[in-house]
Amino acid sequence: MKSNSLSLEKFEELSKQLYTIIDLRDPGLFSTAFIPGSINLMLNDKFQERADHFFQKDQALILVTDEGLEEQSIEILKKLKYSNIKGYLVNGISTWILKGKPIDLVISIDTEELALEIKYGDLIFYDIRTKEDFKISHIKNAKNFTTDELINDTDLIDDLKTTTIYCDDGCLSMSLISYLKTHKKHNFYHVSGGYKAIMGNPDIEFSPK
Repeated sequence: MKSNSLSLEKFEELSKQLYTIIDLRDPGLFSTAFIPGSINLMLNDKFQERADHFFQKDQALILVTDEGLEEQSIEILKKLKYSNIKGYLVNGISTWILKGKPIDLVISIDTEELALEIKYGDLIFYDIRTKEDFKISHIKNAKNFTTDELINDTDLIDDLKTTTIYCDDGCLSMSLISYLKTHKKHNFYHVSGGYKAIMGNPDIEFSPK
C-alpha cells in the first residue's frame, strides 16, 4: 500500500476526527454515489478559485479520487499549497460501496427534465453566476445569489421545497450543493452542464426575453 493511501478503517477514523472529505471526481459521477459529508470539487484549472469558498489551505483533508489518479492528484494539490492532506481512500468510492457503507446522492437532471419540472413542478431557482451574467439572461423567476451568500446563510435554503442551483457549467453548483448537504440541506436538483446547457433548450423561458 502506497504511503498516501488509506484503508477504509483509517479513512473512517479520520473522517470522525473532522478531516474534510474532498471528492475530486466529475460531478456526474459524484452525483450518483458519494460518501456522506463529502464536498465535490473537480481538480481542474478552476479548483483553487472554487475551493477557497469551502475550506482553508491548511485544513485537514482526505480525498476520494478516480482510481489511478490518486498520487497525481496529491502532487497537484501540494503544488497549489494544500499541505495538510492525510491521504486518499484506497481504490476510491468502490471500496466504500463494496463494504456496504452508506452512500448519498444528488438528483442531477438534464435540460429536458428541467423543462418538464418547470412546467409541472414547483421549483425554486438559485443562479450563482456573476451578477453581470445574471442580468444578461437567466431562467425566469430565478434569484441571483453568490456562493458565499448561500454558504454564510444556509437559512436561505428552504428544505421543504426543491431548490435548483445552477452555475455556468455545473461544477461549482455541485460543489455548493454537496457543501450544503453537510449542513443538513438535502432537497436539491442539480442541472447537468449548468447554464451553458440550459441556454440550448427552447422550451425553457428566460428573462429578459
